[in-house]
Amino acid sequence: MIGFKNKVDKGAKNLAEAHGVRVIISEIIYDLVKALEEYLILGAGPAKLGELEVLKVFSQKKLDKQLVGGKILEGIFRNRGNFEVIRMDGEVKKTVGTGRIVSLHEGKAEIAEAAKGKEIGLLVNATAAIQVGDKIVVNK
Repeated sequence: MIGFKNKVDKGAKNLAEAHGVRVIISEIIYDLVKALEEYLILGAGPAKLGELEVLKVFSQKKLDKQLVGGKILEGIFRNRGNFEVIRMDGEVKKTVGTGRIVSLHEGKAEIAEAAKGKEIGLLVNATAAIQVGDKIVVNK
């Protein structure tokens, strides 16, 4: 979403963040054009916040309540973050689904976020069944 000489209320901002929608707003047209050019040049896709390799699937009775464990390869993971499930299909990376993190766990304790190198458990709501070896990529 692009806005010139306007403001985004808190509810709209939260909704945009939840759905991964980038909001670009400026009071100065030249700054708006510059921000839009940077966005288009750097890629319109969401920026990667973190990546995790799935090491174990604990529960998968329903797609909206999958419990998986893995190791964070890079970046950070936060509660309620949106993600993509990436699976290797031969030599090609393929997005097989999307989802949202319901909660993060380290051991039995629920945590708000975790960084690179940590092994964590995730309760997720996803559109596809997650498998061992999949990568979960969290977007900003």
